[in-house]
Amino acid sequence: MFLRLVLIVVAITAQVSYAKQCAEENACVFFEDRDGGFLLSARNDNSFDITMELKFELNNISVQPINGVDNKYLFVVSANSHREVAKLVIENEHQKSQYGYSIAWLPGDISAKHEADALYSLPYKVGKTFYVSQSCDGRDSHRTPGNQYAIDFAMPVGTPIHAARGGKVVNLHEVSISGGTSTMNYDEGNFLQIKHRDGTLASYHHLRTMGVKVELGDTVEQGDFIGYSGNTGFTSGPHLHFVVQKPSTVRSTESFPLKWNTARGVLSCPREGLALRSVKR
Repeated sequence: MFLRLVLIVVAITAQVSYAKQCAEENACVFFEDRDGGFLLSARNDNSFDITMELKFELNNISVQPINGVDNKYLFVVSANSHREVAKLVIENEHQKSQYGYSIAWLPGDISAKHEADALYSLPYKVGKTFYVSQSCDGRDSHRTPGNQYAIDFAMPVGTPIHAARGGKVVNLHEVSISGGTSTMNYDEGNFLQIKHRDGTLASYHHLRTMGVKVELGDTVEQGDFIGYSGNTGFTSGPHLHFVVQKPSTVRSTESFPLKWNTARGVLSCPREGLALRSVKR
């Protein structure tokens, strides 16, 4: 859903002082003359961390990772920052030199470690009760690793949503008006993402049009009001889809089983059809 990929091939026929290539406007790789070679750096102008991967095809050029990047060139670039990645050196100045590389990235930090003991509040107002319409490994859409531990809560459009866990608002979309079971709606859902202190991302999906009531960069506490549920995106009816994820590669994500604080006690993967009442932590 969030994969970004671009392939660049460049022939070096004269001295190159500076070049820029982007997978998107806000995720770019820079190539510049530096200290007898060429420095490759990555920039992330998104409001969230990204995991990026570079793959090289080289002719008469050697490449050396720098700045803590390993030789697989899979690394994290923090939000609104840049990172030096590699140095490229021409091996024989009298021969034709050419380099190519592909860029792929996903939102999130692949090195994040989910706090397994974190206790999550139900994502709605204390005292309210809603049913689980799809649980872990759900038959409809929770079969991939990225959604394996997602929970769907059936609720009317416009239900107030509260933060299941505290963190920083890093990504949101709220202008979609489309929803339904057509595949055209796959990328039409409104959503909100909150980064937890362990680096994982909580996603609240299918929100109402203009239903996000926090701003990028806001810090929220567990239980804070953050928006309204809806029925946008790929959905068979009004509900909130909640999942905590991180990238597992630059082409896929993994989700995590959670501990839910409920009136029934602490539950993990509550079964489909179970009514859950929200309680104070």
